[in-house]
Parts: sequence; C-alpha cells; structure tokens
Amino acid sequence: MKADVILCPVDFSEASRHAAGYAEALAETTGAMIVGLHVHHPALAGIPAGIGRDDPVVEATTASVPVRQQIAAQFARLSPDDDRLAAVLTVGPPAEAIAEQARMLRADLIVIGTRGAGGLQHLLLGSVTEDVVRKSPVPVLAVPPHAPAEAAMPFQQVLFATDFSAASLAALEAGLHLLADRSARVTVLHVIDDAAEDDLFVARPYDVHRHSAALEQHVSESLDLLMRERFDRGRPPELRITHGGVAEQILSVASDIGADLLIMGVHGRNAFDLAIFGSTTNDVVRQAPCPVLTARPDQP
Repeated sequence: MKADVILCPVDFSEASRHAAGYAEALAETTGAMIVGLHVHHPALAGIPAGIGRDDPVVEATTASVPVRQQIAAQFARLSPDDDRLAAVLTVGPPAEAIAEQARMLRADLIVIGTRGAGGLQHLLLGSVTEDVVRKSPVPVLAVPPHAPAEAAMPFQQVLFATDFSAASLAALEAGLHLLADRSARVTVLHVIDDAAEDDLFVARPYDVHRHSAALEQHVSESLDLLMRERFDRGRPPELRITHGGVAEQILSVASDIGADLLIMGVHGRNAFDLAIFGSTTNDVVRQAPCPVLTARPDQP
C-alpha cells in the first residue's frame, strides 16, 4: 500500500488499543506516519465510566498536553517522541471530527476499532465506527474484537466480497493497494440472496424454473471477467458463489478460509443504502474474525 498517513482514532478503550496495534503493523510495512486522534465530545463526557471505558474527561484548552501524551501511549511499539507518531486532540461529534481530520491531514487510511457489542455500548461506541465507515473520505480498516490480538503483516488470506457494484469495486481497488506485494491468497465471493432472487412474479427472458441456474451462470461469468481485469493472471483468486443471507455467508466463508483481511464496499448514505449497510456491512464489521477494509465509490 502506498500510504503516507494512517489516522487512528483512540478513545482509550481496549478496542482502540487493539486497532492501534494494527495501525502500527501497517505503518511498519508501508513506512507511513501514524496520527493518533482523540475526539472529546462534551455531550458524552459523563458516560465512559458507566460503560467500562477508561476515558479521561478533558478540556482541549487546558489539558491538551497530558491528553496528547496519553494518546501517544496507546501505540506500544512507538515511543511518544518518535517522529513517525503524532497525537491530535479535537472536540466535536466523533464521526464528523474523524472524517474532517482525515480530510485535513490527507490521510490515506483510517484504522479504527469496534466493540462488536449491542445495547448501550453499541449505541455509543459501535455507532461511531459505523458512522466513520459511511462518512470517511478515505478507506477504513475496522478492527473488530474477534480479530487476532497481534497483527501479522503482510496479510496472507484475503476474502473479497463483491456484489459487482461501484462500491465493491472501489473496495477492491483499495484492497489491491493494501496488498501491494500481491503475495496473499485471495478468495472472491458473491452471495446470491435467495430471499431476494427467488421471485417468480418478475418477468424474465427465460424459463423461471431455470432462474437459479441462469443466475449462477451470470454470476460466474461476471466473477471470471472481474478476475481477468483486476488480478494477476499468474496468481488468480479462488472464486466462490454461495446462497443465503449475505452477512451470514460472508462471515461463514471468512471463518472457513481463515481470512486475515476481509474487503467489502459501502454504499451511499440515503435511507435505502443505510438499510443495506445496517443489515450487511454493519453486521460483518461487528462480527468478523479479522479486520474489515471498506471503501465507497466517492472516495478519491
């Protein structure tokens, strides 16, 4: 990956320390600088203690120096005075502030942790990662709690989930940049959602009873075309087609192949796309056994 700046938001939780380790491992392999970012949101200042998060309540104007030191301390492999590490403190709604810092810093990648929790923790913390994935101007590597504790680079077993949309193709491009040495084994997956496709009341130019077979043939041809256009012919990916719930199948295949990186696209921000995000990308990001790289087609 050609990365100069990796932005890694930290909230002093175990989830953000987990992500910080991945940011450091990526920085070591790419030569990138890490910017550790803490966003103080006054509206949530009294909440962390109630949900088990060790987050200092800060005021940017009076406590910036000690907080910057605490930010730097989240990165165990780098000393606080290492010139490859910078600590930034800002104030505001977390997702918006993270996206704005990514733009200002011209970051190449955001690496962020997620708790994968439900209830109050997910509402306050998981939703920040979800918002960042949707709003970020650059690709996002989300590190879920089930990802290995130690980041091993380079990635060796990669799953790319595609629906042939512009979003998934943008994610593929981001993934190919991340896998610069192209040594990883790549599996390309398309999930046929039977609940959506098995609609015999839709007019089709062929016998409806052959719909499933025709669809699989179309998907197989599309995957083959994608492979020939985007991958090195000397090391072609494995192609897979599965049936079922999209998120469930992606997670199942990721577990089956022992994926250490999962790549998928994120659609837009209107109500329909957010419904797709909530039911698919959101579930995958929270439950994946490995980091999830996401991108949108409107990112540079």
